[in-house]
Formats: sequence, structure tokens, C-alpha cells
Amino acid sequence: MNNQSAVEVRSAHDSDLETIAFLYFKQLEFHLDLDSRFNPSWATSLEAKAFLVEYISDENRLLAVAEIERQIVGYAYGAVKRTPLDWNFRHIAELESLHVSKNFRGLGVGQDLTKRFVEFSKERRATRLKIESFSGNLTAINYWEKLGFKQYSINLDIEL
Repeated sequence: MNNQSAVEVRSAHDSDLETIAFLYFKQLEFHLDLDSRFNPSWATSLEAKAFLVEYISDENRLLAVAEIERQIVGYAYGAVKRTPLDWNFRHIAELESLHVSKNFRGLGVGQDLTKRFVEFSKERRATRLKIESFSGNLTAINYWEKLGFKQYSINLDIEL
């Protein structure tokens, strides 16, 4: 199980949604420490299931799962979008969420999910890939920087 080649990444199926919802719940639960506005219970709602189904059925979106010994241990989802006309590239990919179960971190699962999303994005002519992370999530920021991502923009928000 410590062998990186034991990781299999594939597109998700409807039958995977219950497991993905559980992993999504765990991710949102973790993010509560970064922002109390997160609602982990949403991950198991019918609305969340419909949201995830869109990533299975839309050709410009991907919901991928990583399996080790036929057990889903992580997921990633994202989309390729057209950019505004004033940009000098036409398609941008956004990896919107990536999560690996705690017991399976450090085995290359996240890297394999990221590679699958990069392949998917290139197939759809994306020339840039972006991710977002909370400024306080230093573990994630360090992870993405190790994969070659660089800070490009800063998002600001205000409570209304």
C-alpha cells in the first residue's frame, strides 16, 4: 500500500457519490477551522449530490476519484472555462476541490489526482490552471507550491 503505483485514478460514476460525499464532508469539516461559515452537512444533501452529478455529466467538468485496493481514498473536481475576451488565452482550468483521506496522504494520491486533472484540462485546450486556497491553509499552499504553482492574484472579500 505504500507503493505510489497502487493508486488508480478514474472518472467518478454515480455509484461513487456516497463515498465522495463522505470525503467532501470531511474536507468541509476541516475547513471549519479556517472559516466558520462552512456547512459540512451540506455535503450529504440532495443539492450536493446534484452539484456533483454535474461534474460527472458535463464534458467540460471532471470529478475524479483515486482508489487504492479498490477503496476510494480521494477525489478532485474542477472545470475548464472560457476566459473573458480581453485575456490573451481562451481556456482556463480551475481545480476547485481536491481531498485525500488522512490515512492515505503522502502516497502520491493528490499528485495523481492533479495529473489526471491536468490531462483533462489539456484535452480541452486549457493553457492555464488555477487553484484557490485559504490564506491560512499553509499546508495546502506549500503543497501547491511544491507542484510548481505560484501566487498569481489575491482575493479579498467583505461580510455584507
